[in-house]
Amino acid sequence: MASKSTVWMVIILIVVIAGIGGYYLYTKPSEGGSNVATITMSTGEKIEIPNGLSGNVMLYTSIPQEIMDGWVKDWNTYFANYTKLDYYRAGSGTVVAKILAEQKAGNVKADVVYLAGYFDFKTLMDNGLITKLPTVPEMNSIPDQYKDPNGYYIMGRLLVMVIVYNPSLVSNPPKSWQDLLQPQWK
Repeated sequence: MASKSTVWMVIILIVVIAGIGGYYLYTKPSEGGSNVATITMSTGEKIEIPNGLSGNVMLYTSIPQEIMDGWVKDWNTYFANYTKLDYYRAGSGTVVAKILAEQKAGNVKADVVYLAGYFDFKTLMDNGLITKLPTVPEMNSIPDQYKDPNGYYIMGRLLVMVIVYNPSLVSNPPKSWQDLLQPQWK
């Protein structure tokens, strides 16, 4: 059976690759009796999956259902022979509350957490629920600006929040989020 760190490496890589939109193809182990199966990304990079890997992976996430459906489909296409992906999906605050409640009960079920907000993730780190990511070669292809300098997370997507207004209706638009607190914008 694969070591826990090997399983984590595989799990994290799969989630990260799915999160940044990697496209990969499954290939069978070589005829030479290799003890691994290889996932080949469209970039030519290879990820090795230890033979004998089995069990379920529990992902807790705030990712929209449409994206999650695609991840499950890809997971089942490439990894159904090895492991099953289970998930709990809700808003970030609800996911964090569930994990904290599970911690209090002594039964955290999440293997991997993928949340939208840094502060939600920081809450989990502050409560000792997040461990550092293992060092794997594939992480070298991710720019440093998207990686936590302490090694706890990788940004999987960028959410942009902007103030949108109709210039035909608004002659003097708000210039900042603070401006939106003014009575004229209520």
